[in-house]
Amino acid sequence: MVGIWKQEFQLKDLTDASQAEKHRMAFAKKRRILQEGIAYCHVKGWRPVFVTPPVPPETRACIGEEFLQAFVYDNLKELQNQYPWIPLLDYYGDSRFEASMFQNDIFVNQVGRQRFSEILFHDIAEHFSED
Repeated sequence: MVGIWKQEFQLKDLTDASQAEKHRMAFAKKRRILQEGIAYCHVKGWRPVFVTPPVPPETRACIGEEFLQAFVYDNLKELQNQYPWIPLLDYYGDSRFEASMFQNDIFVNQVGRQRFSEILFHDIAEHFSED
């Protein structure tokens, strides 16, 4: 998957955060798409949640922290600043998801899907029970 991402997004690697600069317009476009989804949720009376899915340790080892910050978390932070009432449930490096719970270098397998669903639904219910 890392090779596919590098090719698709024209990246030399997944560690150099400075590559984010050439993707600023794409980031803005993706944030607008999310803003439209948030507006749709608002109209429907739904409560959106930002979720970063679990990623297997082998894949995380290929992604630098500064790169991850620039490509993912900085964009989420910008949206969270605009919509502070939307929670972020971050499972990216969650240790509850072992390597055996993934079918390949990015997707969870059946066991992983079941565990992720249980954890996600529990966390959503717990977060919104505070309201």
